[in-house]
Amino acid sequence: VEMQSEAVQLVLVTVGHALSADINQVLAQAIPAISIPEDPSEPQIKEPDTVRHANELLSAQQMALEMLANLCCSDGDSDDEWEEVGEDEDVESAEPIASNGSHEKPNVSFNEEIVGLIVTHGLLPKIVGLCQGCAAAQVLSCQPGGQALLERLQRVQARALVAVQNMTAFLRLEMLGGPTGLQQLWETVFQLALQSAEGPSTELLEALAGSLRSCLKLMKEYNVQCMKAEQVQVLYQALRVPAAETVHVHLLAALGVAGTILSANPDQQQALAEIGKALFDAACGLSSAWLVSEALDAIFDVFADGGRVADEAALAIGLLPSLQQLATVLKAKLRKDGRSLGNDYNALKTAHLNLVRFLKYKKTGS
Repeated sequence: VEMQSEAVQLVLVTVGHALSADINQVLAQAIPAISIPEDPSEPQIKEPDTVRHANELLSAQQMALEMLANLCCSDGDSDDEWEEVGEDEDVESAEPIASNGSHEKPNVSFNEEIVGLIVTHGLLPKIVGLCQGCAAAQVLSCQPGGQALLERLQRVQARALVAVQNMTAFLRLEMLGGPTGLQQLWETVFQLALQSAEGPSTELLEALAGSLRSCLKLMKEYNVQCMKAEQVQVLYQALRVPAAETVHVHLLAALGVAGTILSANPDQQQALAEIGKALFDAACGLSSAWLVSEALDAIFDVFADGGRVADEAALAIGLLPSLQQLATVLKAKLRKDGRSLGNDYNALKTAHLNLVRFLKYKKTGS
């Protein structure tokens, strides 16, 4: 174990050197060399040293961040799952089941030790710094030869965000510098998400959405309120923007966590109602079984045991009657399309059965 710890520390020292380099400065030096349009009639010349150096640094930082992300990765999401019921059960016959909303951290001491070493070596601020928008990005996007460097830069940002996302499963609040540090991390990721609303790769959008979700989980765990009402609004409005399924899955989960946080605040009933409506609208999009399941899971988390504020928000938007109608639609779709749904059949069947249980629980337990 001691040798393993020493080896990890040596790796972290090497990683720290790669992450310490000022990528803004290196890119600024490369920009003049890529600002001149290429002339097809001219013979190809050797890649300028400044561009080569920028590519090498971005590759080194990407590799370093991938190593950190893998070192901090957990065995998967430990969120509680709703039990399945028999295929023929309905709202009247299914036994109710409550969700306790527990989202415990994976109990993996090695990962906790790794994160502690990362913090001790001062790598966390460097990782967060690489998550932030780069001043050179906008310039690169306007240059004839800047696209390749811009794609590499976005890849580094995505890897940094994934590293942060994986670390949050083992971070303690004091490692971030207390509530203020968590707020700064949330604002950093959120501002980058706003700046990246158009144009970035799917990989970067996925990493951003996943990091937002992870930050919200930390807020919930440590009872730190960093969200602003307008930020919650941006989250549910983002669901209307076309994006990869994985991006929307992370956003739905993030809204679910945000909703559980807001349900403790009587002044946030309207925001909670908007979240409930956004989640319900997503659940009605039957084109994706994955999104239906994730949207319903988020609804269960927020409204199963959300207390008076959540109950009043649900009542204001007619959530339970609407979900009852959705359960009927899902049941009819399963009977009509059956196995022709392919892999979606089991996912939709489970989503329907969990919805049946939720409705039964709300009918008999509230």
